Amino acid sequence: MMAPGNPISPDNLPPPEPEDAGMGSGAAVPEAVPAAPSHVAAETGTAGHDLDAVTDLAGKTIAHYCVEERLGGGAMGSVYRAYDEKNGRMVALKVLLPGADAILRERFRREARTVSTLKHPHIVRTLQVGQTSSGGVIFIAMELVEGASLAELLEQHGRLAPRDACAILAPIAQALAYAHAQGVVHRDVKPSNILLRRVSAETPGAVALGVLPDPVVPLLSDFGIARAMDAPELTSAGRTIGTPAFMAPEQCAGSGEIDGRADIYALGAVLYRCLVGRAPFSGSTTQILHAHVYDPVMIPDAAARAMPQAVLAILTRSMMKEPAQRYPEMALVAEELARCAALLPAAENAAPLIDGDSTRTMAALPATVLPQPGPARILVPAAPVTPRSVGVVPLRPTPSATVVRPMTPSGAEPARRLPRSQMGALILGAALVLLSLILAVTVFSSTLPSVFSSERLPRAAQATLTQGEGVATATPATGSPAPVQTPSPVQAQSGLAVLASPEPVRGPAPAPTREPPPAVPLDSAWSDAQAFFAERDWRAALDWLIIVRRIDEEFERGQVESMMVTAYVGLATEATVAGQLQEAVDYLDEALQLAPDSALVEQMHAATVALAEAGVGERTQARQAVQRSHADYAASLLADDPCAASEHLAAAIRVLSDPLLLEHLAVYEQSCTEAQTADVLSQLGGRIIYSAQQDGTYRIFQMAVGQTEGESSSLLLVNNGTQPSLSPNGRMLAFFSTRPDAQGLYGFDLTAGLSVDDRSLRFSNAVEDARDAPARWSAQGDRLAFTSTRFGDNRYRVYVTHADGGEDLETLGYGKDPAWNPYQDLLVFNGSDESGNSPGLWLMRADGSGRVRLTDNGNDQRPAWTPDGSAVVFMSNGRDGNWELYRVDVTDLSITRLTDHPAQDGLPAISPDGQYVAFMSDRDGYWRIWFVPIDGGEARPLGRIGGELPKWLEHAIQWVR
Repeated sequence: MMAPGNPISPDNLPPPEPEDAGMGSGAAVPEAVPAAPSHVAAETGTAGHDLDAVTDLAGKTIAHYCVEERLGGGAMGSVYRAYDEKNGRMVALKVLLPGADAILRERFRREARTVSTLKHPHIVRTLQVGQTSSGGVIFIAMELVEGASLAELLEQHGRLAPRDACAILAPIAQALAYAHAQGVVHRDVKPSNILLRRVSAETPGAVALGVLPDPVVPLLSDFGIARAMDAPELTSAGRTIGTPAFMAPEQCAGSGEIDGRADIYALGAVLYRCLVGRAPFSGSTTQILHAHVYDPVMIPDAAARAMPQAVLAILTRSMMKEPAQRYPEMALVAEELARCAALLPAAENAAPLIDGDSTRTMAALPATVLPQPGPARILVPAAPVTPRSVGVVPLRPTPSATVVRPMTPSGAEPARRLPRSQMGALILGAALVLLSLILAVTVFSSTLPSVFSSERLPRAAQATLTQGEGVATATPATGSPAPVQTPSPVQAQSGLAVLASPEPVRGPAPAPTREPPPAVPLDSAWSDAQAFFAERDWRAALDWLIIVRRIDEEFERGQVESMMVTAYVGLATEATVAGQLQEAVDYLDEALQLAPDSALVEQMHAATVALAEAGVGERTQARQAVQRSHADYAASLLADDPCAASEHLAAAIRVLSDPLLLEHLAVYEQSCTEAQTADVLSQLGGRIIYSAQQDGTYRIFQMAVGQTEGESSSLLLVNNGTQPSLSPNGRMLAFFSTRPDAQGLYGFDLTAGLSVDDRSLRFSNAVEDARDAPARWSAQGDRLAFTSTRFGDNRYRVYVTHADGGEDLETLGYGKDPAWNPYQDLLVFNGSDESGNSPGLWLMRADGSGRVRLTDNGNDQRPAWTPDGSAVVFMSNGRDGNWELYRVDVTDLSITRLTDHPAQDGLPAISPDGQYVAFMSDRDGYWRIWFVPIDGGEARPLGRIGGELPKWLEHAIQWVR
């Protein structure tokens, strides 16, 4: 995909490179190869137009994104180039229209959840995730990446020098290691999903390549088929997920045990492609799948001889057939690739080993592909056929498959292998994969409704349901399992078409006579139903609640039916506000089928029917009745669910405005805010360490996170101390001692005692060290960076000392407020260039060199890194005259304002998961710790502090595990 200035239309898109062609819903959108290419990745937003029937959104507006042009599409949705009116930048929107089936819709939602939680300097940045309030269009907005993909680089140059290949893939391995640590497996690592952003040499993470004039930052993109390690698979029967040329053997064989080691194999295959000039295997899809499982990985002698042994070792171990024989974790791959990139000499692009394309079997392979004939050696041996491998291994993960995390080789079970005798099954499975992919795309493009929309009626349960493999359903009449009905092979592979309604349906639709239950584990369906219900996404919640009933009608029956009633009423309320009265009546009919004795629902139903049938002179009175019915229903919800009560009361006011109801709404909304705060607090964790003045004494406290403000309390850690900073291992607390006879930078072991007298060492010998800002620990916990005026000229300088208490100080130059990057040997600080000009926030190396300016305001202070190292949060009073919090992205230098309040907000501290920012504020006239989402939004109180902050820059806070 391309940036502005490089137009693409579906008519001029070239076919994708076959070795990079994906399978399943996560297949990449075909990309053009412009002279100066750009790539886009998209996330989601909120609010928009009614787009139910729209297939091309060009010219439309979604939230604050003006859609300009469709760039391409796949089974999951379409990608559009769009302009972000709010932030003045080009983005890409990945959009899933309502016509997609339930499996694709849920997979798209999971992608949105996945990418929104992954924040790493080498993962394409997600900007927003959301869904339009009208039409239910789900979308993901992501940054525009200026530069080519690795696939395009290889298309142009054939292959790369070992040093260049390792330099590109080392940060990608770091990104994958980070994703694995978050419980996410990518499952589609390939050259076209590795983007190369053009940057300046001073940019953090920049890589200089022999084949490009400008440095680049490698970025991992497209988590469209990524899977949480503890989440069930979402796929239709016989469907394999991934890109055949780069799939691990366990993916090709349909193993249910896919973990991070599959990404290790895929990255090894990408490294092979970079070094050899072609993918490890070529041929038809079936041949490639078979080869990954059984055939040895061969490498030309010429390539092996030209390759450093360290690189050859990485390649060999990464591509072992058995997951247990590969690296146990991606972090080790990243370390070895980075070591090779640092030690190998820079080189020009590697020339093709042999000219010609005699074995090219895929249309778009570059002309520099290396033929198979000629001297070659075995890189990875073939998989043996063992007695324990005899048997049928399914060509897809079963619904109950368990995904396990990477294990060490010594503790791993050998993976089951598909025997050669099952080759026919593999061929059939591959053919069915292609068939199901075609059907999925067909279903998507036809803008069909949800596959479960036809079962919105509870009475649909009266139809006889079938029993699927491992999933039994009962007929309502008897409660006993229904007879097993085995679908034909075509039906098994085309479940999307079988389940889809033949015509678009709005609202409830007639029940089908027979539908197979979905291949989704009960616990997963129940979890998703509860999650969407909590978000008040009534349509999605209802979809999953119906699935739960189809799997097991007796499971939590009372709770499920109660939730379905609430969802139906919620949908009816939305329809009423939208003026779709007949649809509202239909939803309320269904609610009454489940809750016939509910007087409030009956009241709403009768009032809505009356309004739908009212004549011109009767409408005002009918609207009043509808308003009263919704207001009464809202009042019944207030005690248990004040947010739902607020929504229903707001709906009543939209039906007919009323000043008294507006007063009640303010009370409801306040109760909702309090309930939401309590809910968020219950999910937060860790501790806040902070300093304050209490009774005229500087003290350091600890507060547990996760309690309501009334429950929170502070534990005294240190008397006569301020500016606290806890080491990464949570053991050593560095602080500035305010004791008159022992001022300076000290530390003590929290496991040794809480009294200052028990401190273990003094880090430096000057009383000015770390007095005006906290010392900050390096990621390894072996060094401290701090600010001091110890030189005697009253100017701040940044110093680094080793954490063993020695006096081996390094002076890094003028500046203050230093903070270490969590991944690299970089410091962010408040200062200027080396000549003392251009104040603001700057980056520099740990030796003081290579200064890069991040912001242009000298009042930007107390910078704090996000845990992924992609952004810095800081406080400033130089932007609008008031102390507020801001976030600067270190890649594109965009600045986002996080708080906007007349009070003073400052001293930021970021939560360990990177989702929230804690800060001190004197809102409401007294000092409390507050927190706000990392992307900005509503701030909420976390707890009152033990003391006051008469001079708040003498203090600090830190959020730790």
